[in-house]
This record gives sequence, structure tokens and C-alpha cells, in this order.
Amino acid sequence: MNTNLDLPTVELTTVVAKVPLNGSPSSSDFNAFQEEVLNDLAEICNLVNEQILPVINALPTAAASGLDGSTAYASRSIDSPLFHDQNGNFYLVSDVLSSLSNAQQSLSASMDSVNAQILALQTRLATTNQNNLQNSVQALQNSVLSIQTTLNSMAASVSSATLAASNFRGLSLPFTALPAGINPVTVLFSPPFADNNYTPTFSIEIPVDADTPTGHGTPATFDAVVVGDFVKLANGSGLTVNLITDTTAPTGILHVLARAL
Repeated sequence: MNTNLDLPTVELTTVVAKVPLNGSPSSSDFNAFQEEVLNDLAEICNLVNEQILPVINALPTAAASGLDGSTAYASRSIDSPLFHDQNGNFYLVSDVLSSLSNAQQSLSASMDSVNAQILALQTRLATTNQNNLQNSVQALQNSVLSIQTTLNSMAASVSSATLAASNFRGLSLPFTALPAGINPVTVLFSPPFADNNYTPTFSIEIPVDADTPTGHGTPATFDAVVVGDFVKLANGSGLTVNLITDTTAPTGILHVLARAL
């Protein structure tokens, strides 16, 4: 691959022609000579315009004082940020060399700092009892293992508590002025049990004097509402329990606690 500029050479077409002492014998001879001169000048103009001027125009204006590293671009490539700044101004050869020199000095300083740290570490290791260092590492490892064991135990406890809590369902259903007789109440579990293998317990909460017709006086015996039998719904979804009341139409709360077996 040719990497040279390879400018074409200028070939003159003018030749020396012998003429009589008094000049060309005819105008055609004189015109031919002038045509040769014009051809030479045209070829020189083409060389300057098409080959030399593009090269010269690619130089910065400072190149008018002489061509060196401070008056020549390092590259006119716009693909690499190494040769131009953010504004698109191209770096000169001297700019690039200065930048490389600064980078080399910075890298050298960094290497000196790293070498100093390595030397300090080597000195510290040389003056440190290796057994003490090993014991410290072993103690740290034992501490980490102890913490890990504690965390595993706590995770197991949380898991057990979560599992135990998932086996219970608790609900509180208020009721008001139940009519006398048997009143079925439907209790739905959320979420439902996996199946109907669970045991429910019931309790009735009645406010003070709620069973007293006049609303005052001594508290009632709280037997105005009793829990009768119950029927489990399908797929552990809930149950229906019968509340048996007398004629006092009490107000209260039915508490249900169910535990999976």
C-alpha cells in the first residue's frame, strides 16, 4: 500500500527549436512555440491547485511562520476524541505530545504511590507475628460463624411462629337484637383452611346491662344468648353456628377461634 503523497512530476513540453537569425521563418512556428509555453504553465497551475494547495490549506494559520510540531495538526479525524476538543478544535502535534507527557507523569506518580504502599505492606508483614495474624483471622471467622448460627436460629423461630400463626383463624362478629329462637350465623375464614380438619371454639360477649330490659340495675346472668350446634362449610371455608336466644333481644359479639389439627 502506497503511504506517500506521491505528487506527480511536471513534464515541460517546451523544446528548444533552431530558428534563423532573424526569427521564425513563419508565424506558425512562433505560435507553436507560444503554445508549448502555455501548456507548461497550465500543467504547473494544475499541480499547484490540485496537489499542493490542498495540502497547504490543511495546515493551521500558524504554519505560515514555519512548519513544526506547534504549527501542524496531529490528525484531522473526528472519530477519536484524542485529536480534538469538545468544540471540534483539532489538537496540534505539540498538544498531543504534551498531553501524553502529562499522562505519563501522572501514571508514574501513581506507580510510585503503589510501590510505596507495597513496601509498607511488606514491612508490616515482616514485623508482624504470623501466628497472631492467623489467630485474629480465626477469631473473626468464629465470630462470623456464631452470627450466622444466631441468624439461622432466628430465621427458624420466625418460620415456626409464622407456621403456627397460619394454623389459627380468629373472627369477631357483632350482633344486635336477635329474635327469640334459633339464629344461624355464618362465619367465613380468610384465608380458608386447607380442609375441614380443624376445631372451633366459641364465646359470647354481652355488654353490662344489655340483658337487663330496663337498661339499669344489677348485671344480668349473661345467659340470654347461648351457642348451639354448628355445621362446617365445604373445603375449610367456614361454618354456620346457631345462636339460641330468649325474648330479651340482646346485643353482643360472637367470638370464634379455630385451630387446624
